Formats: sequence, structure tokens, C-alpha cells
Amino acid sequence: MATELGTIELSVQPKWTEAFDADIKSFKENLKDAMEKALESVNSEMQDTLARHIESDVYAEYKQKTYKRRSEDPTLGTPLSDMKGNVQSPVTQMQMHEMGVAGQTRFQYLPTGEHSYKPWHSADGNQLIGRIENLDPPYRWGNVPKRQFWQNFIAELTEQGAAAEMFERAMQIYGAALELEPDGQIEREAGDGEYL
Repeated sequence: MATELGTIELSVQPKWTEAFDADIKSFKENLKDAMEKALESVNSEMQDTLARHIESDVYAEYKQKTYKRRSEDPTLGTPLSDMKGNVQSPVTQMQMHEMGVAGQTRFQYLPTGEHSYKPWHSADGNQLIGRIENLDPPYRWGNVPKRQFWQNFIAELTEQGAAAEMFERAMQIYGAALELEPDGQIEREAGDGEYL
């Protein structure tokens, strides 16, 4: 305590603030762990969702007659819908900071166009997605329609809110002890889901 004539300074630190700080730190660590598990769960659900879009938006929209699909015979190459073969290991990043916890998961779909039956392999990754979606680069055979599987997948996750719902469901499981109330206030950053 410092004093001057007419002035007094008094510093106070109640003992309960130490316990409060410890509780906040523990809560943030538990929240970080729950969010990390929830984001891993979201990544897994995203793989299921993309595989469903490949089946309905790619395979069901064009019935080829001149070759066997890799989905019919995986010895020919990795099928588009093979998530284990085409999705890079998910990278989940978690950050704790003064105001809370932030997390991000990266879903990277890198399909290969390799097919041992015919030597037309000329597109992989984003280029293959572009070929299927926009016929760019164009196919060298047949009248293949544009098949918007990636854009439909992204629209379902973002515009239709499936990614936020996946995260909220997962947090109800992994963060149950935290007694959080879902409020639908999950936002995505601009540009999420772009492939080119």
C-alpha cells in the first residue's frame, strides 16, 4: 500500500481468482480436446458425404460403355470414391489463446485419374475435379456431361449447413461434460471449399 497526502493506492487480489484462473485454463484445455475430436469426426463424415456425392453425381449421371470403371474393379486404379486412397490424412490444428480456443480441420481430396485398362491418364487432383465438373480439360471420348460432385458437396456442407450440424453433433458427444448449448452460430471463412 502506497500513500501520499490526499491519495491512497490499494492493490487487491482475492484468493478465489487463482482458482477461477485454474478453472478457466482447465475448461479451455477440455474444450480444445473436445473440439479436436469433433473436428476429426467432421472430417470422417465429410468423407462419407463426398463418397455419396461421387456415387450420385458422377457414377449415376454417366453410364460408360467403352471401359470398366475403377469402382467396378479397383485393380484398375484407385476409384474416385475411395476416400482412403484419395483423401490426405486430415490435419487438425488447434490453438488456445487468451480469448478461447480455435480449431481448423483440413480436408484434402486428391483423386488420381490413373487407370491401367486404358492409357488416357492425363489428369489428377484439381485438374481431374475440373474435368469431371466442367469438362476442362475435355474428355477424349463420348458425350460426357458435366457432373458437379465437388460443388454439390461444398454446397451441402456450407450453404445447407451440414458441416456446422456435423460439428454440433460431434461436440454434443465429445464435449458433453462441458455442458455447451449449440446455437448454430458456427461460421466458415470465405473461400472454404474452393478447389482451384
